[in-house]
Amino acid sequence: MKTLDVGIYSAGGGSRTLIQSGQILKRDDRLFDVEQAREHPTVFTTFLARVNRDPKQTPQKEDTQVWSKSVIGLSLHLNRIIENARILGVDRTVLQALTQEQIRKYLSVELEHFLSHTEVSATKTKIRVRLLMSNHGLEIFLDEYQNNWEDLCGVSAVAASVTRPTPALKTVPSHESCNARKAAISLGVDEAILVDSEGIVREGAWTNIFWVDDRGRLFTTKHKVLPGIMRALIVGHFAVNLEDWTLTQIKQSAREIFLTQSTSGITPVLQFDGWRSGQESHQTNLDSVTEKIRSWYNGLIGELI
Repeated sequence: MKTLDVGIYSAGGGSRTLIQSGQILKRDDRLFDVEQAREHPTVFTTFLARVNRDPKQTPQKEDTQVWSKSVIGLSLHLNRIIENARILGVDRTVLQALTQEQIRKYLSVELEHFLSHTEVSATKTKIRVRLLMSNHGLEIFLDEYQNNWEDLCGVSAVAASVTRPTPALKTVPSHESCNARKAAISLGVDEAILVDSEGIVREGAWTNIFWVDDRGRLFTTKHKVLPGIMRALIVGHFAVNLEDWTLTQIKQSAREIFLTQSTSGITPVLQFDGWRSGQESHQTNLDSVTEKIRSWYNGLIGELI
């Protein structure tokens, strides 16, 4: 079992525990039990910390390493979780104590602890970070990340007649997303795309969806979606049309579809509910809008922690 580092910070202080990931009930590779309703309102955000051994720095102690740590869109993640906590009604004293600056300090402490107590597999690695905020305070979960989609040229998706009750908020428990992803995987498909009762494509179970029409125009759903951090970065950098399309419209008009997520990045969709990409699964189409955006994403520099 891999080691999972857990830091718990209340408004008055913090504690740290090293446990084995097998001791936490895992659901769809999530690091907490999303099926168990929590006593207090809880919001969360998940992202990657890119970590590199820094050869220019001299460790203060023997047999230790100096690491540089960065996160793409860190300020956006922290703003969102704090704002979501405020909307959900998390106690005011917790919100006052857990400012963005304070969360950064706690995160830095936890990453240093994780790296000093874990056998990290490479000089460059990615640490998955999950922050949970509730009336109990802040919980930080860390583990070394392995992207199951990274080595694929693209993924498959299926439509699911599911909507989340509060799509703008990232909360636990997350029954709808977990059940939709589980159903997709049981069909041999990678992701479920949530479609509402009016046939509008909203988002993936754990992703946002973008598509490109036959004129090369880029689209993403406008309403009733999670304001994902990767989605926000793309909308802020590229000309994106924010519109609500039905499943039928997308399948008839899209020449490219891709999914975004803070952990997996930008992933092309090769098949979606009968729709097929024109891109061959064994080739990379350098002229595609998706590949241009992936190239941009791979060049992004994260905020240092």
